[in-house]
Amino acid sequence: MSIDSPYRSTVHFCRFVERHISEAPISIVQVSAREGKDLAYIVREFPEASVVGMEASSERAAIARDYCESREIGPVSIVENDWRMLNDRFSKKFDGVMSLYDLSEVPSIEAGVERLCSLAKEWIAASVLLWQGTHDFIILACPVPVEPGSNPDGAVGVHYNIYSLQTLSESFRRNGFGDFSAEPFEIDVDIQRPEVPRLGTYTERTCDGRRLQVSGPLLMPWWFVFARRSEVPPLKGTDIGTGA
Repeated sequence: MSIDSPYRSTVHFCRFVERHISEAPISIVQVSAREGKDLAYIVREFPEASVVGMEASSERAAIARDYCESREIGPVSIVENDWRMLNDRFSKKFDGVMSLYDLSEVPSIEAGVERLCSLAKEWIAASVLLWQGTHDFIILACPVPVEPGSNPDGAVGVHYNIYSLQTLSESFRRNGFGDFSAEPFEIDVDIQRPEVPRLGTYTERTCDGRRLQVSGPLLMPWWFVFARRSEVPPLKGTDIGTGA
């Protein structure tokens, strides 16, 4: 199979998952398959698994199918379904759930984690914007109208939420996934800053040589997290999600 150069974050994410599973999964779903590039790499890295890409947009799902078929990637199934909506058809259907970026793009971390947990029989792996402090940052990037009252491209804004690591781990625990681990991701390639100010990842170097990922004016502290279903008593009396 022929795959375009994968994103470095996807390569490291799959390695992270492989370190946390003891045996090859029978079935994996990637939620928000988008245009299929990440999905194709997952299929290659987990050849023994039955892989499904879930995508809410019919247009993107068609692009993902074309991407995989034109590169002879498979077997893989792409289903049109919004992972953010509970669906009994997919309840605990997959051994593993893989989520790239999605949890920081939804308005509610609690609802997002609940939806992912509803899909998984055994484990969930995700990339999320996190920090180790005690506040959650709910960030909505909205396009500036070209003219007063206009709405460019019909856009309503995109979330770039940065959550407390504590918020996320407790949310997984509440949903029965108490075996939780996380590690920060540092990208290993330089990405050029756009000539025109806009959203889109680029890198900046610190004085000690580390790379920071930035999008527009925002620092992007990406982490990889892995949560396994376990018999852990739910937490009581913990208020999460407000950051206050």
